[in-house]
Amino acid sequence: MSGDGQRQGGVQVPRDENRDEGGYDDDLAVVQNRTGWTMDGEPEPAPGWRNINYTPETRVLTLPAGTVLDFGSSAKAYAAARIAGLLGETLPGGFLIVLGGDIAVAGSVPEGGWQVGIEYERGRVAQVITLSDQALATSSTRHRVWASGSRTAHHIIDPQTGAPAERIWAEVTCLGTTALEANAASTAAVIMGLGAPAWLHAHGIDARLHGSTVMTGNWPSDHPVARYPLMLAVSEVFWFLSRASGITASDLLTVTFILGVMTSGRCRPEGIGSTVVTGLHHNLAFGMMLFLVLHVLTAMADGYVDIGWVAVLLPFSSGYERTWIGLGALALDLLLAVTLTSVLRHRIPEKVVGVTFRSCLHYVRSCLHR
Repeated sequence: MSGDGQRQGGVQVPRDENRDEGGYDDDLAVVQNRTGWTMDGEPEPAPGWRNINYTPETRVLTLPAGTVLDFGSSAKAYAAARIAGLLGETLPGGFLIVLGGDIAVAGSVPEGGWQVGIEYERGRVAQVITLSDQALATSSTRHRVWASGSRTAHHIIDPQTGAPAERIWAEVTCLGTTALEANAASTAAVIMGLGAPAWLHAHGIDARLHGSTVMTGNWPSDHPVARYPLMLAVSEVFWFLSRASGITASDLLTVTFILGVMTSGRCRPEGIGSTVVTGLHHNLAFGMMLFLVLHVLTAMADGYVDIGWVAVLLPFSSGYERTWIGLGALALDLLLAVTLTSVLRHRIPEKVVGVTFRSCLHYVRSCLHR
């Protein structure tokens, strides 16, 4: 399958100006260190590769007005294949060329084949596969990312919207006859989102999609794995559970916070009213804790990103969405501190103002995380 054929699945020649307007108009380090940057205007769909005309006789390329070409990924894959091919034709031995996630091989194959690691978050190698004469390419939505207003943008543009593709997959790795074909397939899969596994399967493309460890075609596996329909369903369940439990915990926290202020201040009701409010406060706080635990566990179980216990408990240590995950971890730590002081309130000097102040801090941080 040619690169153009795969682009019919979603990777049309993109409008690079959409990516520029989205913030990726300089070196990545510069873009990521910006503060307070927001996108001007709304993104626009790409005109489509069929609207680009090339005349071989005159070598004239005609583009629709306002359109520029971005060969960032395709050129990198093509360069890897060309370099490997030239080395294989002119020098003895075997060669494996790696250019930013695009891998091409040529020449003699070492004993046991080329051992290539599939790397995930924080350098964790999830799998090692063997290459002989195939190329490999990976497209990711979590490395080249930057802040765009209140959201996080990335460099893979959906030509149908002109905006960064929805982050269904953290990364997609595909095998192909050439690095160019593998790159086109992996980029198309990121853009297609939930429809990617079926498209890859229909085209006979061997791929590994990280977001729920979905595998298509004859992708090599270290152990038996469930194919994409089941794994995709499990990933969606974790996704919805994590967000639903987080929102529920946040809402319960709001009510618990209000009741806590009522029972600790001058507005504290007397008699039976005090008993009812106190009991309701305790029950809602317990329910909030249950939903919070469910939120944390399902977020860790969701395979889209690797969120470990360190990122959960140590603020701003996560490699994914550092600010928002960090605020969540800080809120969790403060909640644990408030819970501990509440449990030990009869054994330590009562400082209502101090406890209330810590509760206020926790409430503010949890709202920011949400």
